[in-house]
Amino acid sequence: MCVKIQLKFQVEPNVKSMNKGDCFILDNGRDLYVYIGPSSKGTEKLKARAAANQIRDQDHNGRAKIYMV
Repeated sequence: MCVKIQLKFQVEPNVKSMNKGDCFILDNGRDLYVYIGPSSKGTEKLKARAAANQIRDQDHNGRAKIYMV
């Protein structure tokens, strides 16, 4: 599952779905990867980190590692 933070919807987990102005979270079932686009706004960056923490805590019982990429 790949989640685009700006509008909070799921996109296909491939590079073509991503852009430099948004933030995305990839959940591979074990770990979370947070992509912070270099042109993303400060609030988007904060929301991406908060969303990743929430997914880790609620969906992975706090056990998933979060990688910022």
